[in-house]
Amino acid sequence: MKRILHIISISIFFVGVLKAQVLFQDSCVMRVGNEVITSKDIDDNLETYKLQFPGVPEDSLRKAILDELVNRKVIVVAAKKDTSIKVSDDEVENALDNWIQGLKKQYGEQNFQKELEREGLTLAKLKSLNKDKMREELLIQKYLQKYILPKLNITDKELKKFYAQNKDSLNKPAKYKISQILIKYKPSPKEDKAVYEKAYAVYKKIKKGEPFESFINLSDDDLTRDRGGDLGVVNINQFSDSVKNALSTLKANEVSKPVRGEFGWHIFKVVEKRDSIYHLKHIMFKIVPSEKDKKNALERLNKVKSELKKGTPFETLAQLYSDDNMSKDLGGDLGWISEYDLNQQTRDTLKKMKKGEIKVIKSPVGYHIIKLQDKEEARTYTFDEVKDNLRQLLLQRKEQQEIQALVDSLKKRIYVGKCEGR
Repeated sequence: MKRILHIISISIFFVGVLKAQVLFQDSCVMRVGNEVITSKDIDDNLETYKLQFPGVPEDSLRKAILDELVNRKVIVVAAKKDTSIKVSDDEVENALDNWIQGLKKQYGEQNFQKELEREGLTLAKLKSLNKDKMREELLIQKYLQKYILPKLNITDKELKKFYAQNKDSLNKPAKYKISQILIKYKPSPKEDKAVYEKAYAVYKKIKKGEPFESFINLSDDDLTRDRGGDLGVVNINQFSDSVKNALSTLKANEVSKPVRGEFGWHIFKVVEKRDSIYHLKHIMFKIVPSEKDKKNALERLNKVKSELKKGTPFETLAQLYSDDNMSKDLGGDLGWISEYDLNQQTRDTLKKMKKGEIKVIKSPVGYHIIKLQDKEEARTYTFDEVKDNLRQLLLQRKEQQEIQALVDSLKKRIYVGKCEGR
């Protein structure tokens, strides 16, 4: 198997990049054998759970965290009693080294060192703080590898049965290979500056201490304004470089300077973050195209259409006129795109187009001159195409079933109960 056996969904340790542990005894919440789970253990995982399950009440998240921590501790207790399972100091040290190397690679050497300094830690102290939890993690892995791994096997018969039962839902979406020439509505520098200054005035008030939330009513984003500007949990890699760069420097509860987006200027607030996954709110100050902007775009569109009629290659016109900086140097080539990644208007247009055909699609951004290079119709995946993925899916299901059965069995022999006085 490619995956290392583990209990799904619990944050094993290290909630922040390098978050230090509190060195005093915290309040005991639950006893598992001779092990304890403290309120701090729950708090350390709460941020991660909030990111994974936005909108879920905190009480429900705390209960879910406690349940997972109990399951882990049950396995730790059983592993410590199993004399055939040993974790050496060298194994712990090597695992910590690998973890630290992973952090350096993920965040960069300089950011890693800065975070160490911010937390007031040395490398040796960081290892010391996390040594016990790393040892527990290795104990869990070894215990599950011994008692669960031998039970994990999926036969071809099981795979074919699952495929037959779920064939109707195993659909491969239509794919389109397209090129585009984007003719944007371009606001005048004067209009762009006016909207920026409006956004910056709000940003200055927030930096002086006024609540971000008190300005949500100014947002021009109708979809998020009524829910407090909440964009939910997103991967920042889906944003443009300008937005991504602005967000990457922010910490939780920090607010960005105005950032230019596709439709206007945004002030972002980072609610929470973990790696590239952010919970964001924003206030958007929209730049509304004037009639003159629209007229200029239409004139440019007609010019491109005229050149196409004369026989000028699409690729040449894309390089000359397209406002899509990502594709213009490629002659407008956007590559293969799944229908699931297209809006309904574009999807409906492409379904009716033939290879080589060119159509114009109007959007809030401007005009998209689309050329269909090639297409693959939607169809059902064959068994051979999906059998490896199905095997992995069934292995994961079986793994979780076996782990849960093991934990339930261990709980009959290991004491699990609330700490006295709670």
